[in-house]
Amino acid sequence: MARVIAQGTTSIAANATNKNVLSGETYERLPYDSDVFVGLAASATGLLVSYLIGGIGIAVNISPSIINRAPQYPQDYPIRGQEGADGKQQILSAQNTTAGALSLFWIVEMEEL
Repeated sequence: MARVIAQGTTSIAANATNKNVLSGETYERLPYDSDVFVGLAASATGLLVSYLIGGIGIAVNISPSIINRAPQYPQDYPIRGQEGADGKQQILSAQNTTAGALSLFWIVEMEEL
């Protein structure tokens, strides 16, 4: 059973939205039928994050943990064990509602079913 991980830190400008943080990533599309785990953290309050698989909203406008570091399992993983089909596009969007730039720390783990 394979398990792959994508991880990064993305800066979201003041009052801006990044429509898909995963755009262009190797695993923007699920590599196989998967259980998906998503870890989210922010540098400060003010980010709203949505996560979709194949156009279906799994989590919409949720606030990530405010810890200014990479997410840790399980406390910073609002999505745990969500099933997704092979080839479906993942969308992780982030909206900054503040007047200053914020960082989104994210991890997406995909475990083959």
